[in-house]
Amino acid sequence: MTDRWIRVLLAFQAVGLVAVAVWPLVDPQGFYDNFPGGGRHWIDINGPYNEHFITDFGALNAALLVVVIFAFWKLTPSLVQASAVALMVYAVPHLIYHLNNIDVYESSDKVPAVAPLALQFVAAAVMLWLSSRTRLSRSSHDQTQVLGQKS
Repeated sequence: MTDRWIRVLLAFQAVGLVAVAVWPLVDPQGFYDNFPGGGRHWIDINGPYNEHFITDFGALNAALLVVVIFAFWKLTPSLVQASAVALMVYAVPHLIYHLNNIDVYESSDKVPAVAPLALQFVAAAVMLWLSSRTRLSRSSHDQTQVLGQKS
């Protein structure tokens, strides 16, 4: 049962990362001008366009996406834990930045701009907690142990 919840949380993380991984790499100017879409503008209000920073942001999210997908596929405790910690390390300063600069957003955008970042952290923390509750067989190596299964 634990492995099912971890997979749900990993899938949630992957879905959240796709747009911020692919869009800035494929169309950095479009991402800068139009993110998150629907007539809203959350990137261009934070300063002048810098293609280097936008593509680095996309590449970072793409790298996290690869790790999350690999953790979903292999579902080993160490890989899930590494994914969770990496997501938390990424989410905390990102969330703090946006909370400290919340005034750049319109009133209707304040919560939607920071809530996904907080959810990313909470989901990663839950993944870490769930994966740490999984017991490994003494005869198994962490690399081959699958969550929710005993050797």
